[in-house]
Amino acid sequence: MGHSESEWEADARAIVSAELRVPVDHQDTGGKGALDGTPDALIDPDGARIQMETVRDIDPRYARLQDALEKFGSRILSLDDKGWLVTITHDAQVKRLHDQLAQLLVTHGSQSEDPYTHVPEPLRRIGVASAWRFPGHHINISTVGAASWDRDIPPLNTWVERTLDHNQDVAQKLRALGGGHAFLWASTTSPVNIHSLIAGIDGQLPGSSPALPAGVHRIWVAGFHRASAIWTEGDGWHRARRPSGPPSD
Repeated sequence: MGHSESEWEADARAIVSAELRVPVDHQDTGGKGALDGTPDALIDPDGARIQMETVRDIDPRYARLQDALEKFGSRILSLDDKGWLVTITHDAQVKRLHDQLAQLLVTHGSQSEDPYTHVPEPLRRIGVASAWRFPGHHINISTVGAASWDRDIPPLNTWVERTLDHNQDVAQKLRALGGGHAFLWASTTSPVNIHSLIAGIDGQLPGSSPALPAGVHRIWVAGFHRASAIWTEGDGWHRARRPSGPPSD
């Protein structure tokens, strides 16, 4: 039975097809593990037949936070009968927030003139990034916003190496298939500079190359609005053209 393709996998195929001007077909049958024999996509299926694996960069701290919020809950009853919307950094400890946040908001919440730049130190110490008044009688907890600023700002090559290290099955599968392309999506939890860089908004693409694991022959990186960049041995980094059609839905 075929594996249902995600929107970001379909958009990856559209980006590669637009840049290389060849068909890129969905292939994944839903098999598990590095040796299931089927890539996510096949570039130029009637010609070069290049294997491609696609993965999203999900900050492991963000994933941990989401798991903790599901376990402990993302709402706490307010002690001052006022509602709050609280965003927390990726290093916050959700259990500690449940133990301390309600009382700290009673004591220090009114001191916050600006929800971002004037968060009182006792709230910052437990991982509060902002605290806003909100309708209701609960404290609503969410993680910091898209492309969070609370992470370090890695160079593009470092981010590529880190993302492949966090997703080692990508290189493992490509090696088992004889090598191919890795397509890396920067997500809403990725460092904001990666999105700006590949979109050409801020900074220059590296003149150096990433250290790639065996089996990965070319790197594609994409982010917001399907902006993308490519690294190829010998040619280095350059930005790719965007597909002319709308994103997958």
